[in-house]
Amino acid sequence: MSHSPGWEKWLVIAALAFGGWQLMQRLRTPQPSAEELAQLPSTVQPDDVLIYTTTDCQYCAQSKAWMKQHGFAFTECDAQVRADCARDLQALGSNDRRSPRQRRP
Repeated sequence: MSHSPGWEKWLVIAALAFGGWQLMQRLRTPQPSAEELAQLPSTVQPDDVLIYTTTDCQYCAQSKAWMKQHGFAFTECDAQVRADCARDLQALGSNDRRSPRQRRP
């Protein structure tokens, strides 16, 4: 059975966009300057963002690469390596281990 990855990519993009929107709402900056936007990653601590991943998930790798590229700190929880991560991910309602899940702890 062939798997079409299109919807998963949009899910990651939507999750990142929603997270960015929530952060902007918290900062309550109506029209941030380019300098303020550039400083945004420095306001995020590793414990602020938890990304559930698996070792063979291409979208997980892309999500982590985007976060690193833009300077955002995060904590990774690999569901294939750690049983507690697998349990937490399942408790969040995810049976699909092919796409990353982000949450703010």
